[in-house]
Amino acid sequence: MPEGDTIYRTAVTLRAALVNRVVEGAISHDPHVDATRLQQRRVLAVEPRGKHLLVDVGGCTIHSHLGMKGAWRVYAKTHGTSAAPRQAALVLRCRDDEASVTVACFQPKLLELLSPTALRRHAWLSQLGPDLLDSQFDGNLGVGRLQAHGQRAIGEVLLDQSVICGIGNVYKSEMLFLTGIHPFCPVDEVADERLLELLDMTRRYMLRNLEGQPRRTRFRDGPRLWVYERRGERCLRCGERIERATQGSLARSSYWCPGCQPAPGSQCHGTA
Repeated sequence: MPEGDTIYRTAVTLRAALVNRVVEGAISHDPHVDATRLQQRRVLAVEPRGKHLLVDVGGCTIHSHLGMKGAWRVYAKTHGTSAAPRQAALVLRCRDDEASVTVACFQPKLLELLSPTALRRHAWLSQLGPDLLDSQFDGNLGVGRLQAHGQRAIGEVLLDQSVICGIGNVYKSEMLFLTGIHPFCPVDEVADERLLELLDMTRRYMLRNLEGQPRRTRFRDGPRLWVYERRGERCLRCGERIERATQGSLARSSYWCPGCQPAPGSQCHGTA
């Protein structure tokens, strides 16, 4: 399931494959992308923004949101790609003076081509908060943005991409467990230093998961994750049964340990 670390890793891969190469062929099966606008343009940049990916193709931008099932794939020069146009939403064949490469986007939740004006005014992109994996991310600024939603549950706010972008359902549940914070605890009941610890730890774990292996928050024998999708199983720390409930208007699942993460109003100010 793509989260900020997945998109960051995808951007690194596409950047190496595409930047400074010219699009010599483009095929689109998506009505929001006019492939003719990409022909003979040079790819200038590939940048992640939380769960969104932006490919700057010389004056226009390919914007993709992969959702649950989407993916970008890179094919070597010699790889047979005859099936890719039938299966992919977008196929780009690019070249430079030394080599050529093909990339394809499959099953995106959203794929569109944006002009510079449309990019600036985009309803989603213009509302995104700072990217947790941005090299310039300021943890103290992030804490302030969380504090502005003091009455909302921390588990709900962490998934609000307009506050801080890049955190998904897995990291939300796992990092709240590791910091001992209940997902239904209101933000204003969590001490500032714990919010900073939460953001710092989430960033560290996301960076640690950039190698392409299955995502993990436990680096030892046994399960890769502490609580996510482990409802009813024993907590690996205290032995209590893991619980699950939905949060927010999108009814996203939160997992927690009632022994390690005190209920709201009891010890939310305490230390992990």
